[in-house]
Amino acid sequence: MSGARKLAAIIFSVVLVLGLLGVALGFSIRPLTQPKTVQSWLSQSNLYSHITDVVAQKAQRAIYSNVPGGIGISSTIIQKAASEAFPASSVDHDVQKFIASNYAWLGGAVQKPTFMIDLSKQKQQFVTSIAEQAIATHFKGLPPCSLAQMLQLQSPNPLLLSCLPAGISVQTATTYASQQLGNVGGYLDSPIITADSVSTKGINKGGEPYYKELSFLPSAYQWGRRLIWISIVCIALSVTILLLATRKRRYGIGLIAAATAMSGALLFVAGALTGNILLSTQKRLLQHISDKPFQQSVVAFFHLFRTELNHTYEHFAEIYLSLAIVLFIYLLVAHIRTKRQIKTARGPLNSSQQQSSDSNQGASNIKRRPPAKPPRLIQ
Repeated sequence: MSGARKLAAIIFSVVLVLGLLGVALGFSIRPLTQPKTVQSWLSQSNLYSHITDVVAQKAQRAIYSNVPGGIGISSTIIQKAASEAFPASSVDHDVQKFIASNYAWLGGAVQKPTFMIDLSKQKQQFVTSIAEQAIATHFKGLPPCSLAQMLQLQSPNPLLLSCLPAGISVQTATTYASQQLGNVGGYLDSPIITADSVSTKGINKGGEPYYKELSFLPSAYQWGRRLIWISIVCIALSVTILLLATRKRRYGIGLIAAATAMSGALLFVAGALTGNILLSTQKRLLQHISDKPFQQSVVAFFHLFRTELNHTYEHFAEIYLSLAIVLFIYLLVAHIRTKRQIKTARGPLNSSQQQSSDSNQGASNIKRRPPAKPPRLIQ
């Protein structure tokens, strides 16, 4: 085989390996290109219920720290109000809106995500529910105020009352408490969420919007969706050239088998490396998330993705190694068959060939017989 053919065989063997790895990688990241799969993983990670838990926890810390008398509101009341104001179905709807807008951005349909999630009504419902339950619970155990106690009342805050003044309206007390709870900072300070209010640090935490910091994602996403087809074209081209660039087709098949076996082995290594990369990415992301429920959702999401990716890698590795074994067996059988044909062609001669060979050998012996010596005369 000439030098040019050898060089072409080496180059396209490498291209074949890359193509086979590209197909496996394309199928492994394919779930991330499908919004329904991502929504399913988010649901399995309990993100929707964890959002409610985080709102309740942040509200509880803010109320206990900044609302006079707020320490008397039980965590059960706050958690119940959060569950009513932010049910999983409502959170799911908002998350779907967020995902659909971002996939339109990734696909190149829009220049930036265009979602808008308005939680103003949910926040008002949340604080009103807390105020109603807190006032009802607080007033339930209060004794009526005496005249002396009435004269000593200083604060209009119903959460600080130690007795129940005559003529006080529960509705008025609830309205006052809900205003206090709604004005306190620390949770849902900006209830309207858009792409411009979300950065890689979180929601309303400053910094460049995430779609500007991650401006490379649309190109990466679009190339990722084409990766499978690009890899298939590389495989077809490489196989064709390897079969044509070698004078003996078996040699080309041997190169294909070796490249397939190498790809299968590399996929096991790639699975381990990719798993480590995802774990490292997970750790970096968790550094920007202080709420434990969100951390649990992130860990669960990455676990689902890592499991799916490893399963895909293992599946393709098994296919490639099985195909390589089949090709090697084919080459071995073809080699054995060729040796038998050569041996048969060089085997014992038939009867006519044997007679011809014997006659030829006899004639040769006659020709080679030394001449008779003349008789010696007796003197």
